[in-house]
Amino acid sequence: MKKIMISAVLVLGALSAPVAAQEEADAAALRAEQAQLFSEMFAAPADLDLMFRYALVSIRLQDYEAAITTLERILIYDPALPQVRTELGASYFRIGSYPVARQYFSEVAADPAAPADLKARVALYLEEIERRMRTDYFTGKLAVNALFTTNANNGPGSRTIEFLGVPAQLTDPNATAQTDGGVAVTGQVTWVQDLGGPLGEEWRSDAAIYGVRFGEVDSGNTAVLVLRTGPSLAFDDERNGIKGRPYIEFDHVRYGDDALHTTFGFGLEMTAPVGAATIAFSDLRIGWRDNHERTVGIDKDGANIRARAGLSHVHDEQLSLVGFGLLEFEGARTDSEKNLSLGLGGVATISYESGMDVAARPWAFDLGARAVWRQFDAPGIFDPAKDREDVDLRFSIGHTAYLKQGFAAVARAEYYLRESNIRTFELDSFTVTAGVEYRF
Repeated sequence: MKKIMISAVLVLGALSAPVAAQEEADAAALRAEQAQLFSEMFAAPADLDLMFRYALVSIRLQDYEAAITTLERILIYDPALPQVRTELGASYFRIGSYPVARQYFSEVAADPAAPADLKARVALYLEEIERRMRTDYFTGKLAVNALFTTNANNGPGSRTIEFLGVPAQLTDPNATAQTDGGVAVTGQVTWVQDLGGPLGEEWRSDAAIYGVRFGEVDSGNTAVLVLRTGPSLAFDDERNGIKGRPYIEFDHVRYGDDALHTTFGFGLEMTAPVGAATIAFSDLRIGWRDNHERTVGIDKDGANIRARAGLSHVHDEQLSLVGFGLLEFEGARTDSEKNLSLGLGGVATISYESGMDVAARPWAFDLGARAVWRQFDAPGIFDPAKDREDVDLRFSIGHTAYLKQGFAAVARAEYYLRESNIRTFELDSFTVTAGVEYRF
């Protein structure tokens, strides 16, 4: 177990390692390149290729004013350049000048000589501009997937368990891992209300549902409801600067067709730019959890503290990385149910051009990994001689084929392994899903 945990931490640590120092070195090199190109433009003031290179370097440095001035000068020399109009529209978009950006994007969309890939790119920008210019709107997604898993009931792999510290045999054969198929439904709706500030401040209310119904193993049926609402506020003077969102949240979970727990809490989301292509994020929630599952002599109700923080880095148009750390404390009136979880995780998303006529945007693979260590405060009834410690490992691979009109075909495979110092809690599962997703 220790070797597996060490390997997982090394892999996941690499995914979530800070990249700010490397980005600062890259930015310094870009600033030097920008200065050199600026000097060269004095010697060749009509060199359009030189001007365009200067503009692209300025965009990478987020020096959008310099990029805009140069791109507009290029159009004076040659107005029939859809690539320049696209970059000009993107620069205005990034500084929040949506009407001007829309004008340039619309010109590219109407240009019969513009390449198809440019038109597809500006179509996404135009769609996002229309969404952002609305003062009150809904956005979200709905996904329906067929599902197959080797462990629908989250049961142990063996009928031999530990009880009161000694080996015991489960008499019910259905108590061990059961293979089954079913249907999974995911829904998410966000209601956004513009607060009228100059920095894009808004009030967001989110509702999310998740449900799984199996064909035969009713004990594995799951339903989750999460509600969250709060304002997204600017914490500095930059439209794309530091943002904070205080919120209140309610969730309710049912498992095996019975209520499992309900949590009510409050928290704070934060995002902040770290470099030209990296955003730091965090989310801290403090709440009270009411566990509806009743076991004689055990009270699981108590405080629940959950924290998540990490970095999101866009390497280029083909690759983006997310690395994060997790912490959760679950309090309970019964000491053996109190537990602390610490984890690391990461996701790499690889986008590519499919070449399919039905594609609305580049398709994507995502590779995910997560390792979580969990320790319970006191011995339980399964082994009174030792505290329980678990290590959870998850590895996943998914693919999303983005289609027209907001639809996508999605598929995913996930392997889950839990190792524990008390064999009763050891389990593993392999799950595959495939279905359709609609975004609006």
